[in-house]
Amino acid sequence: MAIPIVDENAIRQALDEFDHTLRASPEWSSWEDNKAQAWVLVVGEKRYPPKKIISIATGAPVSSFSGGPESNDYLAERGFTVTRLRDTSLSETLQLILQKYGSARQQLAFGGHHEIKELFTQARKLFTASPTVTSHPHVHVVTSYGKGNWATIPWISFLDDRETRSTQTGTYVVYLFKEDGQGCYLKLAQGVTAAEKEFGVKAPEILTDQAAVIRASCGHLSDVGFDLSGVTSLATTQRLGKLYEASTIASKYYAADAMPGDDVLLADLERLLAAYDHYIKNTKGSAAAALSDERPLALIGPTQLTGRDLDRISEFINSRGGVV
Repeated sequence: MAIPIVDENAIRQALDEFDHTLRASPEWSSWEDNKAQAWVLVVGEKRYPPKKIISIATGAPVSSFSGGPESNDYLAERGFTVTRLRDTSLSETLQLILQKYGSARQQLAFGGHHEIKELFTQARKLFTASPTVTSHPHVHVVTSYGKGNWATIPWISFLDDRETRSTQTGTYVVYLFKEDGQGCYLKLAQGVTAAEKEFGVKAPEILTDQAAVIRASCGHLSDVGFDLSGVTSLATTQRLGKLYEASTIASKYYAADAMPGDDVLLADLERLLAAYDHYIKNTKGSAAAALSDERPLALIGPTQLTGRDLDRISEFINSRGGVV
């Protein structure tokens, strides 16, 4: 909901109340050490938590409006200065997404320039600028927390333009955030939208079978802590989430309360991107060789898949005992 309108005097009265009743309290005496606090309201030599000051001034619960741009703009319009309290690391940014996304989805309107948008923008910038991603020039970082409405399962994807330019089809690396906010998965997975459109209720089975085919080339990932069972749980009953689970080729889980540091996160991402790169080079090379063969060629199956990955489709058909 919109933050109730008050004037500058109400904000100043809230500052005084914070100083006299909250600043020395156990809950707020160390508020600047809380990693969830990314912004600080500066007035003279004193520093204040922006959302709490707005809540005191307006009577609105802090859960009813967003931090970041919404709160900062509100205070700026009343003559106050808000600055970053600290630069958040990649690990902290992922933790903040897990911590804040669920309540934002339940309580805030989707549109506008809010804290969730800023967190996903920050994550994309940090990943894009990292040596891990810059060393893979074909990889593009794409994020989403919904389109028109909040997504049940938000994500951060790494698309190699030799394989796909959309999360709807092809294979790619992705962080998927559990619906309950308890953690996220780093995965090598498949686009599910095109599969669902083409195969309908059989899409989970098709995705699971195709994942098994691709997984055969990723066995080495188990040596560096990745799960190759294909079993994950996004804590959701939504069909899209179930399709995400079925699409899993390899995965690693990070609990929200045990998120590793940036060095570990980026090392794991590098291992998965390297496996992704190897898969693309092998499948693209096989497809190119097949297309240059002078023997008669029969194209079997959906043309958008056949042109992309002849070897993979052939192996899948043979595993099913031929075409029925």
